[in-house]
Amino acid sequence: MSITIAKMLKDLRARKGITQEQFASYLGVTYQAVSKWERGEGYPDITLLPVIANFYEISTDELLGVDLTQKEAEIEAVVSDCIRYYAQGHLDDARRVLEDGLQQFPNAHRLLLELIQLKYETPYATREEKRRVITASITVLERILDESTVPSIRNLATILLIRHYTYMNRRKDALVLAEGQATMNASSTVLLCDLTEGEDRLRHIQQAVRFTLEELNGLLSRLGDYNEDNGYTLEEKIAIRELSIRINEAILGDEVHAGFGWNCWKRCELIARGHAMLGDKETALHWLQKSAAIAVAHDALNSSYVYSTLPLKGCSFDVTKAPRNYACTEHDLFVERLKSNDVYAALASDPRYQQLL
Repeated sequence: MSITIAKMLKDLRARKGITQEQFASYLGVTYQAVSKWERGEGYPDITLLPVIANFYEISTDELLGVDLTQKEAEIEAVVSDCIRYYAQGHLDDARRVLEDGLQQFPNAHRLLLELIQLKYETPYATREEKRRVITASITVLERILDESTVPSIRNLATILLIRHYTYMNRRKDALVLAEGQATMNASSTVLLCDLTEGEDRLRHIQQAVRFTLEELNGLLSRLGDYNEDNGYTLEEKIAIRELSIRINEAILGDEVHAGFGWNCWKRCELIARGHAMLGDKETALHWLQKSAAIAVAHDALNSSYVYSTLPLKGCSFDVTKAPRNYACTEHDLFVERLKSNDVYAALASDPRYQQLL
């Protein structure tokens, strides 16, 4: 048994990228003890096995020799099944495969995070029901942050925890987490652009362009929020929103529907709404027609899309991972917005407006 544990401990520490001294400090033992374990000259006290397993996010059985590569492959298979069901709009099936996976791997942080995301997006009958789910998820997310040292796991858990804190009006807790995160230019998305080479470097740069554009869209949308008194006039807010669309078109050309279409048509509709509020019917109709065209184009996308626009040339976009409402199409949602907003009443008799419906 000591030989199995010796190899396992050495491999696990190497994967974690930590020294014997760091591991020993976590356990409260000497680094000489860790060194002996890894040489097969002894093995940890049985009471330390759960602590070690928890540190490496595995079970004690795995620590004693179960194939970690096989475990990772099985977890990835569960995630793939979840994504496939999610892409088809079968949220119940996506949840089922995650819960089945957690029966087999109860401490798999990746599966826990996937399930928490899915629960957050699931419709609930009442606000109270969702708050109960969010409260339970917060407990799990806090535990994951206490247990995990894997950067990708900690990053996703932090993002989800900020979202959950915000939903529960725990803004101070959310701020503490948010202020502790890396700045945009210190994110892995940007740093990897200069730390990789060849094809990998190209793809990282392109992904950074998409990421930056997506973040810029969100920031400009906040500045153009019609409901917030932030010092901008309605006309200025509309101009800011129009600027966002021009930036997207400058980078993406005719491909604004790919990757951002689910959100781009909404931004165009909001621009139209602003012009309708100002009584400018012609400009409002122009932006509504643009909005509808983007929604229809996005609905027509297949499972994968490869950009031809120069900044993202050859970069693929996985359509199945884009946020969407599986109960209806994006164009259906566009029409629903028009029907439910009184601001368009002045356009109701116009044949061009009626055609959009």
